[in-house]
Amino acid sequence: MLKNKVLNSITSAYYIPSKYTIFSYNSRDFKKKTNFDDATFFHEFLHFIQDVTLPYLLRQATASSLERHYFSLSACHAQKITAPFYNWPGDYQTLSQQYDFTWGNQQAIENFGTITSHEKISEHSINDINVHKYELTSSTGMKCTLSAKDLIEFITRKIENKRWKEKHYYDIPYKIVDIVLDYLGLGEICDSTKILLIEFCLYNDNPVNQLFFIAKDHKHEIIKADDNNTAYDFFKLYQWRSRGNFSENVLSKLLRRKKSHLEYFKVCYGEDTFVTIREWLHHVLTYKFNDDNNLFVFYFLFQLDPMKLKFTLEDYLTEIGIPVLINEAGEHISMTPVKFTSNSFINFYVESLLIQSLQDGDWMCPLLKYKMCPGVKNNYIWCKNDFLNILASRHPCLMTETLDKMNLSHLPIIRINPIDFYEA
Repeated sequence: MLKNKVLNSITSAYYIPSKYTIFSYNSRDFKKKTNFDDATFFHEFLHFIQDVTLPYLLRQATASSLERHYFSLSACHAQKITAPFYNWPGDYQTLSQQYDFTWGNQQAIENFGTITSHEKISEHSINDINVHKYELTSSTGMKCTLSAKDLIEFITRKIENKRWKEKHYYDIPYKIVDIVLDYLGLGEICDSTKILLIEFCLYNDNPVNQLFFIAKDHKHEIIKADDNNTAYDFFKLYQWRSRGNFSENVLSKLLRRKKSHLEYFKVCYGEDTFVTIREWLHHVLTYKFNDDNNLFVFYFLFQLDPMKLKFTLEDYLTEIGIPVLINEAGEHISMTPVKFTSNSFINFYVESLLIQSLQDGDWMCPLLKYKMCPGVKNNYIWCKNDFLNILASRHPCLMTETLDKMNLSHLPIIRINPIDFYEA
């Protein structure tokens, strides 16, 4: 899940949330590394399982589907595609704002120190919803923002350490949650309870805010549950009031997010091209990862001994697969079960790159930018300097193929001046 120039030096791959895709920087024999004796694949596959089981990430996947839906609706209504693209409805803007505020920035800090203070920063959204983030100040004078991404990495690292001994990880992103739990007075609870606590927070739409809230109001109950080995029941039975003023618990929240995501995905990807992906997604969201309820999957995985853990992940890979593995040479494979084989999985990922590039008004083709394509042989200059020319001319490539599958290739594509756009 981590990608920038600094982090490239400490990871050889990353998982792409909501697109069920693992990207590898290794362009040599990357197919041979798709096994659970490879620490990198093990780590990124856990991120994939998080993506289809944690309500926070399921909500982001729904927002990603809506992005595609609203983009297509707006383009068809205007009878043109513009770059940059601004025309998003209020509901999507709220989801996007919440994601931007809670997901976090790319950070890599080797020695952060201990936390001396924190500041809660709140922002009001257009739909009368407050979103929050927490800025931490350390004993070394540095500042960082604790994010949902940090919570996700914490769980993955703890489970990875069941197979491989603790490395000298960077404090951020890998150790920051342990440092925060020390600061909140929960550093002495056992690792399995820590995973339960953090996984519980990722059932919330604002996981970090949930962590600070429950640590403040229920610290002693959590410590007591840890001492009595009843932490699972404590978090399973915990009730809260949802924004819609109804009672919620982890099971009702998980079921609600799964149902919502399946419904929106069916609407947003209703074309025949995506029928196999719809069937695969339904299979995954109804798959039995640990029990009939699929609560706290990562707590369950953490309880397994190292070999049982490996065999369990191998079963997951066999029975649900991973839709896309791609490397920086542009090579890609799919490892879904045979009945879910589809060439559209790669387009599902590429269209998100296309929409983001059009939204930002990028000039370089994102496939070239991320080294997933060498560029069109006779028109490389277009790929590099203005890839809209490739789309407009419908030159055969993965990008134009993706636009076709979105049923938008018939529309004119216009690059606009942002100043002129706002004056219009």
